[in-house]
Amino acid sequence: MPVFPEHNENADDDKTINVGEKKPAKNVISKPNAVPVSNKTSFEEEYEEEMESGNVIVKKEQRSNRRLVGWLVTYSIDTLGIDYRLYEGRNVVGRDADSQITVNDKTVSGKHATILFRADKYKIKDELSSHGTFVNGEDIEEETVELHDGDIIKLGDTIFKFKTSF
Repeated sequence: MPVFPEHNENADDDKTINVGEKKPAKNVISKPNAVPVSNKTSFEEEYEEEMESGNVIVKKEQRSNRRLVGWLVTYSIDTLGIDYRLYEGRNVVGRDADSQITVNDKTVSGKHATILFRADKYKIKDELSSHGTFVNGEDIEEETVELHDGDIIKLGDTIFKFKTSF
């Protein structure tokens, strides 16, 4: 196989490459079968690598056009804790990827429950889930229940604490 010198005036030294040999692409994560990544900080790349390697699915959130009004915090999925943001309006919680809050728990239904913030009140409604929705230990079945700071919500095997402030 012939060898040709590659000349680049901006390079510190000349390199030779074999014909047919590909040069490494820039901005590639140095992992086998890695996909080129661009316009991301090293923190974002590291974060995505960690999420790919674990069992926990964490959807990277885009900044919402709605006001942040609360959180769901759980230690059931990860012992270090995971928090999910709640925004004004509807927040669908479920296992489906298109839910605003995606929970990786096989006992959580695709669209398990909806948390609504309207007129300065928080309400939760079970969406006919298989394993039910519980607020402070009580099955809410088909009713809509008002939520208060510190309430405990159980969806499937996942337990959340509902927070409206720090």
